[in-house]
Amino acid sequence: MNTGQPGLPSKPTNVPHLELLDTLWEYSFFGLYAGVLAMAVIRFSRYYDTPARYLPILLAYTLVTEAIGIIVRDYEEFSIVIKELYYNNNWLIYNVYAIVLIGFFYYLYHAYIVAFRITWLKAGGLGLFIAVSIWNAWQYDFATVSQVFAYGVGGLLLIVLSALYLLQEYRFAIRNQLKYNLLVWLSLGLLLFNLGYVPVNYLRFLVAAGVMEYPAWIRPLHLGLIYGMYGCFLLGFLLMKKLRQPGNYGSNGNGFSGNGFNRSEGKGPE
Repeated sequence: MNTGQPGLPSKPTNVPHLELLDTLWEYSFFGLYAGVLAMAVIRFSRYYDTPARYLPILLAYTLVTEAIGIIVRDYEEFSIVIKELYYNNNWLIYNVYAIVLIGFFYYLYHAYIVAFRITWLKAGGLGLFIAVSIWNAWQYDFATVSQVFAYGVGGLLLIVLSALYLLQEYRFAIRNQLKYNLLVWLSLGLLLFNLGYVPVNYLRFLVAAGVMEYPAWIRPLHLGLIYGMYGCFLLGFLLMKKLRQPGNYGSNGNGFSGNGFNRSEGKGPE
């Protein structure tokens, strides 16, 4: 999620008397990350046999990435770039993380979006993401520069896939069971975050390139998007029932009614 971006102010400093609140807003997300990871482990028995079983690993990787990113940003002795010019630069950590994040959720949606025939969209979106990622790394140093164009394509792909999954569940699932579906909450969080973060990430790239000055609202908005997304994740784990296997539309399906794609307002499967 790249909260510890290099070369930009870590928090707004134009309101001194709110410094404590700024600090809490800046770093409280670590507690939220840890809480979501803990719930993912506690609820693991409800999704261990589904494609979502790698979620605890991804969430732990996210927490470690954020911690290392901030340490590298704030302490030169922990720099991972040899050149003195790039001390405090942690883009390598986040560029790798972005690929892992987008790859995992693509894998998840590829498995679970089955009500629409969008093989061409899945294949085309993945192919475009890979092509732009290669081009971005060729144009801008992968170790020291944000891969903003690659993430832009990947973020847009996640927006489309998460929206399609929500549409699938809304149209074909048992409506009063949606709140118990972990993937619905994950999709809401991803959709909220990427709708805001894709443009924010591009603006940060322009700031780092010297094209524009740093807007004071970017950092609070970025953190707000993270809190919103992980709030959705947390609710998902708290409310979830057993996650169903993808592509199963019977009484043991992923929240779908027993009549295939026909909606039902009745009680769904446990």
